[in-house]
Amino acid sequence: MVNIGAFQDVRAEFLPIDSFRNNQLNLNIYLTPLKKNSLTFSVTGTSKSNNFVGSEVKLTQTTRNLFRGAEQLDISVSGGFETQVSGIAKGLNSYSFTAEGKLTFPQFIVPFYKPKTTNAFIPKTIASLSYQLLSRGSQYSLNAFKTEFGYNWKENIRKEHNLNPISVNYVQPSFPNTDIRDSLFDANPILRSSLQPQFIIGSNYNFTYSTQMEQSRRNTTYFNAGIETSGNLWGLFVKKDELGKRELFNTSLTQFVRLETDLRDYFKITRNVTWASRLNLGYGYAYGNSTSLPFVRQFFAGGSNDIRAFRARTLGPGTYKVSDDKTFSDQGGDIKMMLNTELRFKIVSVLYGAVFVDAGNIWLRKEDKGDPTIPGSERLGSGFKLKNALSELAVGTGAGLRIDAQIFVIRLDGAFPIRKPYLPSGQRWVLDQVDFGSKTWRKENFILNIGIGYPF
Repeated sequence: MVNIGAFQDVRAEFLPIDSFRNNQLNLNIYLTPLKKNSLTFSVTGTSKSNNFVGSEVKLTQTTRNLFRGAEQLDISVSGGFETQVSGIAKGLNSYSFTAEGKLTFPQFIVPFYKPKTTNAFIPKTIASLSYQLLSRGSQYSLNAFKTEFGYNWKENIRKEHNLNPISVNYVQPSFPNTDIRDSLFDANPILRSSLQPQFIIGSNYNFTYSTQMEQSRRNTTYFNAGIETSGNLWGLFVKKDELGKRELFNTSLTQFVRLETDLRDYFKITRNVTWASRLNLGYGYAYGNSTSLPFVRQFFAGGSNDIRAFRARTLGPGTYKVSDDKTFSDQGGDIKMMLNTELRFKIVSVLYGAVFVDAGNIWLRKEDKGDPTIPGSERLGSGFKLKNALSELAVGTGAGLRIDAQIFVIRLDGAFPIRKPYLPSGQRWVLDQVDFGSKTWRKENFILNIGIGYPF
C-alpha cells in the first residue's frame, strides 16, 4: 500500500514476462518523494461581499511525513489590507493579521473505532488552530481564535464530506477608547449586539456534490449543504447564572442551529455561451442565551457576490431600510432566500460578458423590537412571515465584463434595482423609474461592483 501524499510523482510500468502463461505481467512502481520541507510565498487579491477589496501576503512553511506516515504540518502567517470601494462607508480601510497551524493525517483517526475506507480516495483527519486580528481603522478591532478537529473524505469523484465534531470560535472586540465605542453605539444601536464577545463551541458538517470536473458534460451541477450547531452539548454542563444565562470564561455561551444550502446549475448553450443559475437558502434558530444568530454567523444580502444592485450588506432584514447616514450599515439576518441567474458569453480572447438578474432578501426569525430605552433601535418589518416572503424580495439586474485568464478572473458588474422591498406595498416595482440620463438616479441606484472570481 502506498501513501500517495508523500510523493510528488507515482509512475507505474507494466512489462510482459518472458512467457504469457496465465496472462501475467511484471509491475514496476517508481516513486519520487516530495521534499520534506518547503516554504511558499504568495501574494493574492481579495474581494469580499461587503465591497472590500485589497491584497494579502502569505508565507507558509510545510513539513511532510512528520511522523513517517505521510502526515503534513502547515504553519502560515499572513497580513493584508482592504478598502471599501463602494457603500456607505466608502474609503474605510481595514487591516488584518492571521496565524494558522494545520496538521493533516492521511487516514481516519477515531477513538475506539477504525472506519472502512477505499483506496481510490485517501481520507484526511485535520486538526487546526488559528488567530486573526482584524482592524477597522480607528473604529474597532476584532480578535478571533478558532480551533477545529475533524475529517474530510470523498465518497467518490462527485461526493465529498467535511465533518468537524469539535469547533471552537471565540471573538473578542476591542475599541481605542470608551468614547469611540459609545459614539459608535449611539450612532448605530445595532452595534451593541453585533460587537459583543462571542463564544461559539459546537460541531459542523458539510456535504458537497459536484459534476463540474466532468468537462464533457453539457450540463453540470454543484450542490452544497451544511449544518452547524453551537452550545447544544456544552449547554448541558454549563450552569446558569442568577440571570438565567450560561457563561464560559465570563462570556455568554452562544446557542443556535444553522442550516444552509447552495444549489448551482451550469448549462452550456453553445461552446462560448453558458447559462448559470444559483439558489441559496439559509435558516438559523437561536435559543437559550441567544435571540438571534451571532453577528459572525448571520446571513447578509447585497454586494458583489449576491444581489449586486444593492450596496454590500445594506439590504434587509425584511422591509427594514438602514438610514443613509449610518457609517456602519451591516444588516444581518437569521433567514436567507436568494436566486441568481446570468448569461455568460465570450466577446473576444480572454474578455467575457454577462447579463444577470438577482433576487432575494434576509429576515430575522423574530422582528427586532429594539431596546425601549434607546430611540431608533427597533427594526420594523424585519421579521419573517412565510406569506409575505415573495412580496418582500428585492430584485436587481445588470451587465458585466470579465477578464478570464484561466488562472484568475477579474470582474466588473454594473447593476440597478427594479424592485425595492422597503417601499410601501404596491410601489415596490421601480422599473418605470429607471433613468440613466439622470445624475441623481445614477447616484442613488446604479451600483458598480469589482470582484475577483465569478460570483458563483
